[in-house]
Amino acid sequence: MDAHVFKRFVPAAFKDRYARLWRGLAGAPKRRLCVTTIDLRRLLVGGEGIYDAASWAELTGDWQRASARLESSLYVEFLEQYRALGDGILEPKVFEKTAYFQNAARCIRFLGAYFGQREPGGIRAQARAFLELYERIRTGDAREVPFPSERDHTRPGNLPVVRETLTPQVYEIADGHHRLAAAWALGHRRRTVAVLRAPAPSGLQALVLKASPNGEKTLLQPIEAPEFDSSWKVLRSCRDGLSAMLAFLAEKNHRPADTSVLDLACAYGWFVKEFARRGFASLGVEADPAALHVGRVAYGLTAEQLVQSDFAAFAQKCARAFDVVVFLGRLREPPGAGAFDRLAESLRALERLTRSVLFFDVEGGSSPSARIDAIVRTVMKNTSFAHARRLGPSAGGVRDQPLLFACARR
Repeated sequence: MDAHVFKRFVPAAFKDRYARLWRGLAGAPKRRLCVTTIDLRRLLVGGEGIYDAASWAELTGDWQRASARLESSLYVEFLEQYRALGDGILEPKVFEKTAYFQNAARCIRFLGAYFGQREPGGIRAQARAFLELYERIRTGDAREVPFPSERDHTRPGNLPVVRETLTPQVYEIADGHHRLAAAWALGHRRRTVAVLRAPAPSGLQALVLKASPNGEKTLLQPIEAPEFDSSWKVLRSCRDGLSAMLAFLAEKNHRPADTSVLDLACAYGWFVKEFARRGFASLGVEADPAALHVGRVAYGLTAEQLVQSDFAAFAQKCARAFDVVVFLGRLREPPGAGAFDRLAESLRALERLTRSVLFFDVEGGSSPSARIDAIVRTVMKNTSFAHARRLGPSAGGVRDQPLLFACARR
C-alpha cells in the first residue's frame, strides 16, 4: 500500500501524537502498511499516549492493563454501565467511581492531559462525547461528534490503528479505543482497521520475555491468553504434575481448607494459582521479580501470595512450616561422585519447611530405573520422612525426563 493511500485511512490525531513513528511509517516498505479486517476477540487494549502497555502498567502500577482485552476493557465496561444506568452514569458521584474516569485521571497525572482535558469537568465532557459517538454509531448517524478537543480525535471515516504483536493475528490498539469499544458493545466481532506491520511485544509478552531464558519466545509455565499460541515454547506443562499431587494429597486425607502449600522457586506462580483456586492456602517464593510480575498480570496473584526471595534466604529466615512444600525444576543430579550427597543436603533444607508432604523432582541422568531406587534410598536415609514415592508425569525410561517424587511423614 502506498503512503498516500495510507494517509487517507490513518487518523490525523494518531500522526500528531506519534509524529516520529509516523514519519518512519510514511517512508516504510509497502509490506509494513496494511488495511485488513481483524477478529476483535484477539485485540488487546494497549497503552496510553506515548507509552506501550508494559511501560504504562509499570509506570502506574496497573498491571492488569498489560494484558487487557478489548472485551474486558474500561471502555467497553463504561458503555455497559451506560446501557444499564443511562445518563445517570454521568452524575459526578457515580461517574468518578468508574474505571473510565479513574484511567483519565491517571493519564492527567502522568501525561498532563487526557484527550486535552485536565479537570474532572473536562473528563465528563469527554465521556459524554464518547457516549454520543456510541449512540450515533448505533443509530447509523454519520455526523461528526464534537469532542471537547478536536485535535486529539479522529474524523469520521478514518480507520482505527492497531499494531501487530509477536503472535500472528493478535493485535494491540494504537489509536481508536472508543470506536472499537463501541463496535464491540454493539455486537460486532470483526472490524476493518489499519495495521502497523512492525511486530512488537504486547504488554504481557514484554514481561514474559524479561523472565524467559535468553529473551526467547518461551513460557516458564502455561498462560491462557490470546497473546500466546503454539509458537511460544512452554518449558513446564504443569497440569500432569498438579493432577498427581492432588491425587496424592487426597489419598493422605489432606483437605484444602485445612492445608497450607508453599511453592518454592514458583516461577510465575502457576501452582500457587491452581492450589488457591481449589481452596488451599498457597504461597509462592521466587527470586526473579520479572517472573513474579508475569504471575500478577497473567494469573491475578496478589502481593500476599508471592514472596521475592531465593530458596536459601527464605529457608533461613522462615520461622514456620507448611503442610505441603512444592519444589520443582531446581534439583539436578550432576554426574560423578557426591551427586546424592548434594541431593541429601537440599532435601534436609526442604524438610525443615515441611510439616507433612514434600513434592520435588530431579532432572538429568541417564538410567531412570537405577536413579529411582537411589533417590528413594537417599530420602529415607537422610530425612525423617516415612516414605518416598515416585509420581507422574514423567514417562519411565525416557532419558533426562524429570522424575517427580512425593515424600510424606507418618
